[in-house]
Amino acid sequence: MGKQVGKYEEAELCKLVLEISLLDSAYQRSATSRDDVLMDAAKRYRVDTDRLQKAVAQGLTAKRDKKTKATPKPKGQKTTA
Repeated sequence: MGKQVGKYEEAELCKLVLEISLLDSAYQRSATSRDDVLMDAAKRYRVDTDRLQKAVAQGLTAKRDKKTKATPKPKGQKTTA
């Protein structure tokens, strides 16, 4: 296995290390929240999920506002009867 890992690029090694670090979380789940494995892992590794959620929401709102401002609104056309 050591020879194979030596051939990996940096991105592949990072992915492997992340997967190995989360592997333990799959086996040590808390009894209080049995359904949310990701939240258990986030708490275990002290990830501030509330701050992360707010940052993502602000980013999505900014993208939506930027897209809305960039697209011109069509002018209303008069219909003749």
